[in-house]
Amino acid sequence: MRWFRDAFCELEKCEAQDRGIDTYALLEEKAKDVPVGSHGILPIFSDSMNYGKWYHASPSFVNLSLDANICNKASMFRSLEENACIVSMINLEKSKPLRHWR
Repeated sequence: MRWFRDAFCELEKCEAQDRGIDTYALLEEKAKDVPVGSHGILPIFSDSMNYGKWYHASPSFVNLSLDANICNKASMFRSLEENACIVSMINLEKSKPLRHWR
């Protein structure tokens, strides 16, 4: 999220500062109306943990559209949020057998 904010959201940083809010809060505000599935945009940034060997694909956004009404910063940010939730869920599921050791 930080990379996306810093690489693509200079205008949003300025708008957030002018409004006295956090840039992430502004990005969330803009992304809230993007439908679930983010218009099919798929971010590839992290994979579920493989505790023995942790490999990652090159960071990418796939399935982008040339239609700026559906492929924009709000949709891309929403896709990052969805991806973070999915990967977190998978990691939590993988860690269930380890939880009883605490």
